[in-house]
Amino acid sequence: MAKAIEEAVLKNQHLVVEAGTGVGKSLAYLAPLLLNPKRGRGPVLVSTGTIALQEQLIEKDLPLLAKVLKRPITFVLAKGRNHYLCEHRFRRVAGQLSNVAEDEDDLRVLDRIPSLMGKGILGRNQLPGTLSDSAWSFIRSETGLCGHAKCREHPCSYQRVKVELKQADVVVANHSLLFVHLQLAKQGVSLLPRFKALVLDEAHHGPEVATEHFGIHVSNSQVDYLLDQLYGRKAGKGFLSRVQPAPEILKKKVVALRSTSEAFFGSLHFWLVNQGPDNGRLIAPLEIENPLSIALRELRELLENWAGTSTNQDEEREFRYFASRAWMMADEIEDFVKLKMSHAAHWLESRPAIRGKGQRVTGRSAPLDVSKTLHQILFEEVDSVIMTSATLSTSHRNPFEFFRGRMGMPMEHPELVVPSPFEYQRQVCLISSKSFPDPTSQSWLDELTPKVKEALTWTGGGTFVLTTSHFALRHLHSSLSTFCKELSYPLLAQGITGERGRLLEAFRNNPHSVLLGSSTFWEGVDIPGSNLRHIIIPRLPFEVPSHPLQEARVEDLEARGKSPFLDWALPQALIRFRQGFGRLIRQVDDQGLVTVLDPRLHTKRYGKDFINALPPCEWISTGTPPSEFLNQLFKHAKLDSN
Repeated sequence: MAKAIEEAVLKNQHLVVEAGTGVGKSLAYLAPLLLNPKRGRGPVLVSTGTIALQEQLIEKDLPLLAKVLKRPITFVLAKGRNHYLCEHRFRRVAGQLSNVAEDEDDLRVLDRIPSLMGKGILGRNQLPGTLSDSAWSFIRSETGLCGHAKCREHPCSYQRVKVELKQADVVVANHSLLFVHLQLAKQGVSLLPRFKALVLDEAHHGPEVATEHFGIHVSNSQVDYLLDQLYGRKAGKGFLSRVQPAPEILKKKVVALRSTSEAFFGSLHFWLVNQGPDNGRLIAPLEIENPLSIALRELRELLENWAGTSTNQDEEREFRYFASRAWMMADEIEDFVKLKMSHAAHWLESRPAIRGKGQRVTGRSAPLDVSKTLHQILFEEVDSVIMTSATLSTSHRNPFEFFRGRMGMPMEHPELVVPSPFEYQRQVCLISSKSFPDPTSQSWLDELTPKVKEALTWTGGGTFVLTTSHFALRHLHSSLSTFCKELSYPLLAQGITGERGRLLEAFRNNPHSVLLGSSTFWEGVDIPGSNLRHIIIPRLPFEVPSHPLQEARVEDLEARGKSPFLDWALPQALIRFRQGFGRLIRQVDDQGLVTVLDPRLHTKRYGKDFINALPPCEWISTGTPPSEFLNQLFKHAKLDSN
């Protein structure tokens, strides 16, 4: 893998590499990139899909590589600028902290910030406590509010970070920040230092992150947030409360805008509940009035006019900053209402507001295909892009065809598959049976529970049950609670008994735990050792076809004469299936079962595609694991098999 990366960089080629678990892919790409004589000045940029991998790179892999290479390596974790304190903005509100703080906890944190200023980079994570989003919004660094070199606080925290990024050997970022940078770079704006080589680790996330980023997202909570920053609902809150003489006309406009926003999003919610389809998808523009965009543009004009009369440079900049935000928000709302984004899916969502009364109403537009955009801003602009993950291929004949197509990667550039060094034939036993409950039947969940109970007893807990829906997760939690309690198996459930971090900590602390997880638990979870010795997959992980984005993709594929199942649903499910399987074996001495309670492995032609997608391992298709493997597993885990 390292040799292939070295050759690709020397030839200014892009490379896609699937590296199985245990290969040590981060060391395989970092070493040749750092030692590459062509690298010149500027860092190597590594973009990841998860915080867990960022932490692994910063805390483990990069220090290890420095030790192996016997040379210092400087590395920095890059974040968006609004993660950092703007010392100048803080000093401007320092005499009015009670108007910035949401509560006493905020005030205690804010009071301690001056003692930390000037002693290093201050980000939100470096604050002496937790600060509310509202309070942080008044003191964080913002592009439109930065005076750059004229600032008396120069260099501020953000400017110091920019220097560190330029001087680093390796910059670690996430995919979202990368795509924002690449898009803004076309406009001459840089969020990251100049780089010639880029590693896209966890590259399977790339297309979906790009889809999210290149789309439209509007909501009543966004409008409320902007208006609260301008003039809060509580007395004395917001920017306008600090302006003298008091801009009464602007305050009245903000108050009126709240009513306009409430009425507008209320009409969207009414349509969704009374006229819209169950999934909220929009096929044609809604025939509703949009007074909100008009009112936001009027607000923008008032703010610009007030900026022109201000004699305070900071105040003028803040007026223009809010004017720009109101203008952009007006355009996005109008673009959504008129469904201006072509070749895209459009839909409405509504859910109870987290705080206060009412609903959070959200409008979304998402492009069906990001390949052309990625080709232009990524592959045409960066000399060498290295894309890697443990799960990128979907077939043996054209392993990366699906991934390449979604990313817009030129077909002439090389690819490589590096298999895992683990001995899956010895370490894993795959259990399946055609007699298991059919997930397409109405009684599937009721028939599923006794099978899950039986499977849990095979390994005495120590199990992840990976579901494809929160509905199935909640059902299993309810039906397994008494059973697990009787057997002293701690039952942990995503979104029910705790958040992700605490659930994983609890799982690690008890060898008999049972964790019910969906979505994020299929990947990015690393529990080496015998505490995780069983993965149960009740249902093959096909995406929900009724989601507006998937529904629109199906229609688009059909219109282009392609098979929605073979060209979209199956490749996506195969990647997800491999990710779930990959949670089990994390080191050379791990052992365990993977039980797939879906008979379609046997009854459908595509069942063999799922089997072939896995590394070769012992496969028991009779539905019961061999006793000798279980005995060995219990012995390895130092548990009583009785």
